[in-house]
Amino acid sequence: VGVERMMKEGIYTAAFPLHEYNVPPGSLNPRQVLYHHWARWSQWYKYQPLDHIREYFGEKVAIYFAWLGFYTAWLLPAAVVGSVVFISGLLTMKGNTVA
Repeated sequence: VGVERMMKEGIYTAAFPLHEYNVPPGSLNPRQVLYHHWARWSQWYKYQPLDHIREYFGEKVAIYFAWLGFYTAWLLPAAVVGSVVFISGLLTMKGNTVA
């Protein structure tokens, strides 16, 4: 499974990683910083590290994630109201008559 197997079978002749992940102990490269502080399920409730995203991916990607975070934050109140209306509709469904 993976690139190593495909290289052994002759499908690929060489493979080069796009990012260097191994660095000296005690220091983190930008990819590791993003992995530990952003790209984990346990970090969903924290603010996005937009400065680190900008340094690693560039301006356009950082602006995209800033917009996505802003848009999601503004959709949460609407989702809460919609959920309350849906649950109240489910609770009162038996008392309603078909028109």
